[in-house]
Amino acid sequence: MIAAASIISGMDGYYSARMCGQIEYILGHNSTEEEVLDCSDADAEKYVLVPANLGGNGATAGSALGLSFGPAMWLAFTLHALGIEIYVRTHKYPLRGF
Repeated sequence: MIAAASIISGMDGYYSARMCGQIEYILGHNSTEEEVLDCSDADAEKYVLVPANLGGNGATAGSALGLSFGPAMWLAFTLHALGIEIYVRTHKYPLRGF
């Protein structure tokens, strides 16, 4: 997941939608108003685009990690499924009681 987040943050043009309340929780109220101009009003439910960059602040790092979570989950699921199939086929254990 971290490797995919590093690749995503190295490319320009990747953004994720985050609520202003989440950004305010990560950065603090004063930093949110300075860094994200769209979150300057008091609407915590408003969505804004946050660039995916591990080298930035906490909100941009969270954006990069959030974008890489889905592909990392599918890769882990596939590797575990293949590993189970290989294990079952190489170890000829009979199913007892069935």
